[in-house]
Amino acid sequence: MLAFIDAGVFAFIVEQVPTDVAAYLSQTFEAPMITLGGGTVNDGVYHISGDLVGYSAFPIPKNRGAFADVRPIIETALTEYRDAVVAGSYPLEENTFRMTPEENEKFLKRAGTNNGGFASQAAE
Repeated sequence: MLAFIDAGVFAFIVEQVPTDVAAYLSQTFEAPMITLGGGTVNDGVYHISGDLVGYSAFPIPKNRGAFADVRPIIETALTEYRDAVVAGSYPLEENTFRMTPEENEKFLKRAGTNNGGFASQAAE
């Protein structure tokens, strides 16, 4: 670590380090120690945002406490989204971008087609 400090490192991030080791590092080296799982004895703590809200594809390690569980909310939203797409009810018309028939004709001419079966779907 001294080589890193001599080279100008501004901080260290250490993960899955026992609190005793994190305390030693924080007290021994001038550069701030930021840890994940190293307790409260360091210069800073970081977390993965998904872990903080209880959403992860993997089991949440014991050193990452969750402050909420948004998994059911996210899973419900993704299921509803999938079902709406499959049913053809999403996106809603108000969320859809349209061209005027004139813009569509210009586009098709520039695209090198003579309207090759593409009809304008501009809202009337």
